Amino acid sequence: MPYLTPYAQERQAIYQFTGYDSRARISDGASREMLNLSHDAFPCITPRQPRKLVKSFTSPTALFHKGDKMIVVDGTSFLVDGVQKGTVTAGKKQMVAMQTKVLVWPDKVYYDTASDEFLEMDITQTSATATFTNSTLTLDSEVKFKKGDGVQITGCKEEQNNRFVVIEEVDGNKITVLRDTFQYGEPGDEQPEDGWEETNITLERKAPELEFVCQKDNRLWGVYDNAIACTKLGDPLNWNVFAQLSTDSWESAVGTDGAWTGIAAYGSHIVAFKEHTMHKVYGQKPTNFQIQTVNLDGVQTGCEKSIVNLNETLFYLSRSGVMAYQGGIPDMISEPLGGGLSDAAAGYIGDRLYLSAKKDGIANIFVYDTSIGVWMREDDTLVKEFSPYLGELYWLSGNEVWAATGGTEPVEWSVQLGKFEEIYGEKKIISRLYVLADMEPDSDILVEIQTDGGEWKAVSHHREPGHRRIPIIPVRCMYFSIRLSGHGKVVIRSIVRKTREGSDL
Repeated sequence: MPYLTPYAQERQAIYQFTGYDSRARISDGASREMLNLSHDAFPCITPRQPRKLVKSFTSPTALFHKGDKMIVVDGTSFLVDGVQKGTVTAGKKQMVAMQTKVLVWPDKVYYDTASDEFLEMDITQTSATATFTNSTLTLDSEVKFKKGDGVQITGCKEEQNNRFVVIEEVDGNKITVLRDTFQYGEPGDEQPEDGWEETNITLERKAPELEFVCQKDNRLWGVYDNAIACTKLGDPLNWNVFAQLSTDSWESAVGTDGAWTGIAAYGSHIVAFKEHTMHKVYGQKPTNFQIQTVNLDGVQTGCEKSIVNLNETLFYLSRSGVMAYQGGIPDMISEPLGGGLSDAAAGYIGDRLYLSAKKDGIANIFVYDTSIGVWMREDDTLVKEFSPYLGELYWLSGNEVWAATGGTEPVEWSVQLGKFEEIYGEKKIISRLYVLADMEPDSDILVEIQTDGGEWKAVSHHREPGHRRIPIIPVRCMYFSIRLSGHGKVVIRSIVRKTREGSDL
């Protein structure tokens, strides 16, 4: 009898699932189609934890946490734990916390969590009559400013006194400044012993019209027009204190083109972004502040909410993709997501970066585990703003505030694996194919298969808890894909397939 060569058999097992990947060629453990999966059982497949609805609002635009207080801008209402504390304009906000204050731009108002007050940053005071000496100014009413404020004086007939001054003391309606700050007449003229009077003067303490703002080293930092500025040390309300001290505020213009797109504190420096430029501000005091400008991928316009400082890495969305900045040249980490990302916001829990962004116009929540470098996709939620607080992540989506965990409803999930194909032309005969899964009570798994680009066919639907070996009917084909879906807590441990060679027809 002639000797017959047996069919070559091959056993392959997928037990290392590698997350979301939209590229043209991906590994067997990766998925281009995914819904509500998480890293909780990595490298196995498991759904995310149920979310919890915290509160619904009418037309919210901003979310922020300070201490144990949840702050929401709902229409024109500034709400603290659901109670209105003040009124703002409708629209997007830039909020930043420093000491006990939460400061809001573009409205230039702030809420003091210690005193429970809602106040304006800018103060303006006019005086119909005012008496000057070389170091004092007496108004016709009680002074609204405090010691240490930098104040702009205008309206003086003595032009040299229309200037910024730093208040040394306040006593009722009297302001004391440094000696020889005010002058009468020309330089060298004799100064009146009893002072001199001015009429209709104005004093102002103003904050700039910042586009973006952050906090670092007990100062606020912000950008506007084509300038970078910071406050006086320890005082978030004073941007114009210039007393030649190390605690002074500071400002400098830059020479690059384009609009600002964001600002963030990182390590020892501040990073102010334009779309294709990063301006790094180094130093500890105004006398040694210096700006280093580099032409690198900056924050994409409209994606300032995507800036997150997580585990000493600054993440943000640029035109090229999601960038990870650690002080040198940013690295792109979003190759698996592909291009076309926009309208991004980001937050974090533990080691995980949450990114809400539109991809080719469709909303997504992607989650990146920084410890393993793997992306997962949750769903099509579009988040306006994230707010991490005490190990939980809250976000504003639509008219609702959600927590990323804490819910009770079973999560609907799905994952598509494949297409599994060979680089050779011969067709394969699948002799055995099965899924190994652990199922908890009240969970289910639907298994579907697609061969050679045909229709999806359901092959099994399991609802019994425990460790399950779910068989899939073998089909002869060039390539195939598997779709697993269900509800509730499930862990997919592996997919095993045995194949033997067929013909090339």
